[in-house]
Amino acid sequence: WFFIKGPRSLRSMSETKWIEKSDIVALCKKVCITEKGVTGEEFCEMSFTLITVFDLVLGNAAGIVKGDMLGNTKTLQDNLKKSGKATPQEMISDEITNGDLNKLIKDAKTSTCALLWLSRALWFIYGLLEHLCNNPTASVKDCAQAGYDQSLRPHHNFVVRNSVSLCLKAAPERSKLIDLLGPDEPTVLNHFKDLLPHLKAIFGNNQTFLKEFKVMPKDEKPI
Repeated sequence: WFFIKGPRSLRSMSETKWIEKSDIVALCKKVCITEKGVTGEEFCEMSFTLITVFDLVLGNAAGIVKGDMLGNTKTLQDNLKKSGKATPQEMISDEITNGDLNKLIKDAKTSTCALLWLSRALWFIYGLLEHLCNNPTASVKDCAQAGYDQSLRPHHNFVVRNSVSLCLKAAPERSKLIDLLGPDEPTVLNHFKDLLPHLKAIFGNNQTFLKEFKVMPKDEKPI
């Protein structure tokens, strides 16, 4: 885990209302699902922005959790520019056609490895937001832990799991997080309830592709 500042980093977000400042709902809706996959440029911009929610959830501990997420998004963004492809799926298809799948999955410079781990990380965020919406009395820490448990935790070793668990202890009170996200809890949750189906469609499309190309195990959750 390491810290990388993404192009759309919102380091000062703790001083603002995140939903309005980030424009995350609009950014998500700009991502199109096509026959060739999700539109890459828009997907990367949305991912960079969505990941910054950890600045509010974890404060100074956010860098540890965000590092790989931002790094994988940057890898996809850079590879899209180099390849001239419109979607991550096109790049991965070419990599697999011309390379060794087992090596591609382990090579952090490849789009195959980047999308695999970014997909798992984005499900972490999805799970956090979903639990926040569906469990009105749940703490932020518990929502984040639930999101982590259903996404990245099964793929992390003991040391990384403990590191993440320690980071999650930095989560603020639910009321404090809501205040950073928007004007009040009903407004915040309504925005997230609007956002979640779009995120699920995008993340689900990526995950289905990764399973079809045997990059990701077919029985891997959450879908």
